[in-house]
Order: sequence, then C-alpha cells, then structure tokens
Amino acid sequence: MQETSNKPEEAAAEGSPYRLVELVGSGGMANVYRAIQVSLEREVAIKRLHPYLIQNQTFLARFQKEAKSAASLRHENLVSVIDYGQDAEGFFIVMEYVHGRTLREVLENGKVPLEVALMVAHKVAAGLAFCHESGVIHRDVKPANILLSEEGEVKLTDFGIAKAQDASITVTGTTLGSPAYMAPEQLRSMEVDRRADVFSLGVVLYEMLAGKKPFDGDNYSAVITSILTTEAKPLCDVSAEIPMRLSLLVAQMLEKDPDRRTSEMEEVTERLEELMRYYGVQRRGLLGRFLASPDQFSREAQSQRVKRHLDSGIYYFHLGRGKIAEAQREFREAIRWDRENPLAREYLERMAAEPTESLEAAWAVEQEALNRKLFPYGLAFLFVLGIFLYFGFGVLETATRQFQVEKELKAKEQKRTALNTRRKPVSPYVAGENADFFDPGFNGEGTDSDEEAFSPQPVPGSWVQLGSIPSGQEAYLVVSAKRRAYITINGKPYGKVPPPRAFKVGGGRHTVTYTYPGYKSKTKNVNIKPGESKLVNVDLRRERTP
Repeated sequence: MQETSNKPEEAAAEGSPYRLVELVGSGGMANVYRAIQVSLEREVAIKRLHPYLIQNQTFLARFQKEAKSAASLRHENLVSVIDYGQDAEGFFIVMEYVHGRTLREVLENGKVPLEVALMVAHKVAAGLAFCHESGVIHRDVKPANILLSEEGEVKLTDFGIAKAQDASITVTGTTLGSPAYMAPEQLRSMEVDRRADVFSLGVVLYEMLAGKKPFDGDNYSAVITSILTTEAKPLCDVSAEIPMRLSLLVAQMLEKDPDRRTSEMEEVTERLEELMRYYGVQRRGLLGRFLASPDQFSREAQSQRVKRHLDSGIYYFHLGRGKIAEAQREFREAIRWDRENPLAREYLERMAAEPTESLEAAWAVEQEALNRKLFPYGLAFLFVLGIFLYFGFGVLETATRQFQVEKELKAKEQKRTALNTRRKPVSPYVAGENADFFDPGFNGEGTDSDEEAFSPQPVPGSWVQLGSIPSGQEAYLVVSAKRRAYITINGKPYGKVPPPRAFKVGGGRHTVTYTYPGYKSKTKNVNIKPGESKLVNVDLRRERTP
C-alpha cells in the first residue's frame, strides 16, 4: 500500500481531460484523487490502480469489472461512475466527487442517534436493493464506503470487489473484502449472494447504534474467529435505549447461516421504513443538522422523542376505554429515553395503582350516567317528531301540489323561449338552496379536511397546546359532545367534535362554547387545577321553531 499524501500532483499526460488536485485516500487496490474535469470545470474523484498491480491480469480484470458493473448502476444512493480508461500511468475510473465525510469518520466519535442510524441504513439498503435487482453484489459494505454529504445525501461507493451474478472472477486462496464486516460464508471463500451484503449492513447498523462492532478482536484472526463462532450480543442488551423491534431486525441480519438470515434487502428497507415512521423520523435536513452539530442534534432528538411519547401516552390515557395498554406502552417508551422522567413515572404508577379493569369500569360508569341523563330528552324528541309527521303530511301534500303547478308553468315558459335562448345549467349549490347539503364549516371558514391541521404530527390526535404555559402549571382538558358540535375555547375556534379533542392548558378557568346550526348553543366554564385532567362532554338541544 502506498503512503498517503495530500500534495497536488500533475495531470497524467499533456492534454489529459483530468487534472489531479490531491490524494484523498488509498486502499489495497488503488489510490483515490480529487481532480478537475477540464472540459466541464467540475470536481471528480479518480481511482487509479496501483502500478504494481497492473501486471497482475487477475486484479486488472477485477478493476475493469468494477468499472463496468458500477457504470451500469444509476441510483440516488450510489456514487455514479463517469468514465473509465487507461493512460501512460495505468488504468483509472472517474466518479462523482462527494463533499462530506465517510461514516467511518463519524463513528470515530462514537455511536450516532437512533434517527440518523435508521436513515443512513435505510438509504444504503435502498441502494443495495437496486444493485441486487441489477444482478450486482457489492461484497464490501463498510462505514469507509458510505459517504455522507454536506447536503444530507447518503451514497455507497467502492465497487472494487463487486461481483456480477452472471459471471465471476476468483483467485484461489484469496478472500476479498474487509474481515470485520464480512459474512461467514465470505470468510470461508464460499460462493456468496445478496445475503452477504445483508450481513455486512447488519454489522454497520449494529456499530452505528452500539458504538462498537458486534464481532471484535485484537487482530484479523481473532475477528474472523469471532464472526465464525460467536453470536453477537443482542442490541437491546447492549443498550436499554434500543427498541426490541430494531434489535430483532439486526439479529436476523446477523444470522450466521445464510438460509436463516433475512434474505432480501428489499425486506430490510421496508422494515427500516416502518421504524422510521413509528419514531417520527423527519428526513429533510436531518443529516445536515447532525453533521453540523452532532451533540446539539443528539440532545434535541432525545427531547423530541420523550415529548412525542408523553403526549401520545396522555392522549391514550384520557381516551380511557380500550386504550390503557397503548398509554402504558407510550409511557414506557418515554422512560426508555429518559429513565427519570417524572411525568411518565407518575402516570405509570397511577395505572399500576388503579388496574386496567378499574379504569375501564370508571369510564363505563361515566358513559352510563350520561346516557341515563340524556334518556328523557330522547323521549321528548321522539314525541315532537311524531307530532311533526302527523301534521306535516297535510302541509307536504299542499306543497307538492303547488310544486307541480309551478313545474308545469315553468315547462311551458321554457318551450316558448327555447327557440331564442339557450338555458344555462343551474348549480345544485346556489346560495340559499340545498343548504342541508352544503356545510361551509365553522363560522363560514374551513372544512372537515382543514380540521386535521389542529392535530400535531406525527401522532394522530395528539394534544393541542393553548398558549404559553408556565412550568408546573400544565393541565389537560378533553372536549367532546354527544352529537356533533363546533367548539370554541376561550373565544378561539377549534373545529368539530366528536371524536374527542385533547388540549394542554394552564391551570385556571377556561370557557368552552358548543354551537351547531339548528341547535341551542351551550357554554361551560371549567376550572382546572395544575396537574389535573378534566373531560367535558355535553349534549346540545334543538332550537324550537315558532
């Protein structure tokens, strides 16, 4: 291996289309330079085979094969090959230049946050899935070959030992790849397939989450022995922060027997996608923010995880019936990331002191009492409806006859004017007509679909915070109605209920107003103490027509 130097070098020959700028890396097969493509004045990376390998026809064939296999691949998570050729100094490959760092450099500072690990692994898996669909196996997936750009891109590079599935180049007694990330069958110089890349990515994901490799040793022999004979310690045992679902996925990727290992990179991609959705990973700008300030990003990410699980847990808790198990799960997730969180522990202790059956029973009793209270109003409504139907038939008959007469007169008028005018189509939603079928929303603005904006993402139905709340003054207000109603809290509209709407408020007095067309409005003044939770559930009565 040649000594790495950052000194600029001259172009390979006069009139060369590329001008070498500096040596940026060196490996067992080649040196990598940052260079300028003269014709387009753009930065490129040039990978030049070591001179002593040019005479080795086997290595030369492998180098040429890398160029051809990589050039056939076009994917957002793969480094693109621009050119391939030979000059006076030997063979070279020209690739796009990625400004940023390798994952290897990032991991020198320890493990990365869960969100970053999931996103990087997901993008690498997507690139490898594309390779496999194209019939190419990478065979050297490792942190040094994963580039993280300043723009937030993740790209897999170095197909130096890639193998096309329809042909192979082998060297007797030679094992290719980086031992610490190689699958057992690859270490044994057996025939490998796409499952070897699954194993290698599993090692990379393990290292990102744990801050260390699953198989380690003082030298290559110790590392190889560990991979062949030792089971990796489960991630959830290495760190209590690692969720069981993710730990299980990595364990399945690290199965020593290829037949028991997760076989398709597409499946890995889908399962990582599900985990990203569950943990609310916002991809846009995530990697750039992490690379700019890793420590600050880690603190903010942990705070957001705790808040998301707390809000979701409180929401499920106050829904009551059938949602207590979900509430317990969310509070435990909050404690996973903040083991001393007082609010999560308070709710868990409360649920432990009041068994699930008791909470469910209390909710059922409250609903039954409400139903008994509303029963007389239901009977009165049926009585009024019966009277209306009895007297209404006569009115309806008269109105029908009048309608028929008007219809006949209108038809005659249309026949008289048909020869001179063309009747314009009438909209079924002309102002003042068919009002029952056109609901313009609360106070004449917004529609049902607009109301979704009042539920913070990514957890459906999370809390809406009303104004600025001093620390220690938080209280919780759940608002619903027996029938549909528009709600206004402290003079500000918040859409329609049910389903129940949940609000985080300050302790004190809050005014909740219910309105709906054709019904009498109702206002409730609710006094809530800090730390207290209250459910307000009313029933509106129809307005009497004169």
